[in-house]
Amino acid sequence: MSENQPTNKRAAVRYPYVAQGSCRKEEKNFACVLQDISVSGIQIECAEELELDQQIHVTWEDPKEGKIEGVFYIIRKFEKVDEVGKHYYGLRYYQLDQFAKQNVLNLLNGIKQQKQKETAKISLDVIYEVIDQGQDYIAANINKTEDLHPFFAKPLESLQASEKQLFQGEFDPYNEVVGGLVTHYFHCVLLKNVVPFALQKTKRIPDLFERVIRVIETSKELEDKEEAVFDYVKGKENENDLKMQYNQSTNRLFYGKQAMMEKVVKSMVQDQLAPELQEKLKYIAEHYDHTIELTNPNIGIEDIHTVSKKPPKKKPPKKESKYNKKESEFYVPSLEKKKGRGKFYLLGLLLLLVGGGYGYQYYEQQQQSIKYQAEIKGLPIPIKKAYREGSQLYIQFDPADWAKLTEQQIKDMRTTIKAYLDKDKWLRTAIVRASEIEVKMIITTLA
Repeated sequence: MSENQPTNKRAAVRYPYVAQGSCRKEEKNFACVLQDISVSGIQIECAEELELDQQIHVTWEDPKEGKIEGVFYIIRKFEKVDEVGKHYYGLRYYQLDQFAKQNVLNLLNGIKQQKQKETAKISLDVIYEVIDQGQDYIAANINKTEDLHPFFAKPLESLQASEKQLFQGEFDPYNEVVGGLVTHYFHCVLLKNVVPFALQKTKRIPDLFERVIRVIETSKELEDKEEAVFDYVKGKENENDLKMQYNQSTNRLFYGKQAMMEKVVKSMVQDQLAPELQEKLKYIAEHYDHTIELTNPNIGIEDIHTVSKKPPKKKPPKKESKYNKKESEFYVPSLEKKKGRGKFYLLGLLLLLVGGGYGYQYYEQQQQSIKYQAEIKGLPIPIKKAYREGSQLYIQFDPADWAKLTEQQIKDMRTTIKAYLDKDKWLRTAIVRASEIEVKMIITTLA
């Protein structure tokens, strides 16, 4: 892989985490309850109705780490069935001091270590038996996760309500395929988590490889049925919702597989494997996309990140290291006695290269703007500029156009851009601006 290839990060692992907290917004204080936590942010429940794209100060007390507080950015809002009067929000870290970051780091690593202990308490045979049951296991246990070992319960509880319904409704071509995608994602989570345990003994590796390869191959068969699925839902009243759910499930499975294969590929030492296992590892590695870097298994303080609302600075191309002609294999002494003229030629060449670098960067952004202007359809105002930096998409509109938008049009824009992100396997966040410095929305693919 080229060292210059971009590394893309996607969804962070969310850990269930319940704690009583308090919020402050515009001098108003109210209570909240934390629901989960990750390296990207937290999810809270409260009785207060809040607007998206706003800052909020949150404080809570952790039994081990003590008081944790900081400023968060509201990026997501959703309701739960039969929970009238309660509102749920996804908050992203916005401003945390170093002390708060360290406390969050300690908290996350503590949860992760506890999860690893829980994993070690069940046998591989039991885990593989669950995987071999396929969709039947999910259908039988989706409504009684409280009776399951946390190793199985937590991935099932993380499924969306619409995904859980796939295993309870009528059996049709749509439920069969999308239910299969969800099942394979569940299996990817299980297999990723057992890799360290399976590596403790060489004799355990063949069974692990067998199931990893099976997931790779059978999920590919499901993904090849996309056209048939879209034909089946065509004309249905909820066609768009079904397509959206399909895209979300394929997107999540894609990253679930990448996380599973990353764990396998990076944990194995190929030279220490038998020849037949080396071939299987090679097969897995060929399907693993090395340009995608998912959540770091060893959480570090640099992972407790805040959102940058500023556009990335345009950096000039890095200067080449100074050429040492005397160390060059092809060095030939100059036949000219006059010196100095070559320096002007070299200076001109360097200026041309630097100018070309800026020119190429401008051209590339122009091409990206044209691409996203054509692909993101249904917006009430035209996109002025759009470009991608890593897994972030920057979209800029004209301030005068933005000022004419109604509240409903802005909400519709959020939905449209979110739908576009859900269909793209590389983008994680969209930063929507009305000028170079005025951020209007931060939209994320995190569920």
